[in-house]
Amino acid sequence: TALGFIVVLADDSEVVYDDVANLAKYQRWIALLLSTVGLQSLFSQASIEAIAHISYFYLESMVRFFIAMSFLDTWQYFLHRLFHNVPYLYKHFHSRHHRLYVTYAFGALYNHPFEGFLMDSVGASLAFLISGMGNRGALAFFSFSTLKTVDDHCGYDLPFNPLQRLFNNNADYHDIHHQTFGIKSNFSQPFGTIWDHILGTHMSREEANQIIKMKEERKAARLAAAAASAVAVGPSHVKSTGSIYSNKAEDVHSSGNNSGNDSHEEESDSNDTKRGSGVLRRTPSAVGIAAESLMAESQIGSSAVEIPGYRERLTTRAR
Repeated sequence: TALGFIVVLADDSEVVYDDVANLAKYQRWIALLLSTVGLQSLFSQASIEAIAHISYFYLESMVRFFIAMSFLDTWQYFLHRLFHNVPYLYKHFHSRHHRLYVTYAFGALYNHPFEGFLMDSVGASLAFLISGMGNRGALAFFSFSTLKTVDDHCGYDLPFNPLQRLFNNNADYHDIHHQTFGIKSNFSQPFGTIWDHILGTHMSREEANQIIKMKEERKAARLAAAAASAVAVGPSHVKSTGSIYSNKAEDVHSSGNNSGNDSHEEESDSNDTKRGSGVLRRTPSAVGIAAESLMAESQIGSSAVEIPGYRERLTTRAR
């Protein structure tokens, strides 16, 4: 935002918005259009002046504002997706922002300075320059852009918040992106969702809830299988350490507290290992014994429990 104002103040071009000349130009265009369609006799000069006033001060400003919004949406979608798909960029820059597993308002701009400069400051400044808006339009655009991205990260879908009702790209939409199962979805920000729909990276709340339900059923089935195995095997087969979950190779999203593995597994392996093995060493409960038993059995064959449709549901998503 500060860079945007610097761009405005440092603009030494000869472009000057002459309202009187521009209004006269609009009046000529409107009169020409009315005469072309044969409706000039139905409009007085005062009516033409009123139409020109509305067109110049309101409609043109709205069009320029929409152009700036569209450019910023395009700029941020492709840069945001690039920061997720390039391992170096995610690990060293964007992973800082994804430490926010539960988003909050001020976390909207919690990011690496390089990422913030490139994605937010440069993007908004280019949108202002390309749209050709004046200083008043720039003031409104920079302020609204900042307000919108803060609102998208607030974590609340309040019924009296107009931004949550007017925009599909809202707090609930962006919250999905900050979850481990949705981290490769919903890249669009801060206004529209058109690029997610066009390029197949859109995830609705209904689809997210289905994945959450399947994950919970899968975890419950694993625990049930572990408890049954504990009764059948007994503590004599327990190994010294281990975890009920198998190790997975790290992918792009391997940094930060919310690493966001590319797959739709329950939680990161590092957290599973820390919690699972640490608890098993101290409290050899039935589930803990079962976890160790499953590790012992894994040398002979897989004992994973799958929920019907879980893998199929995940593989159908376009990545």
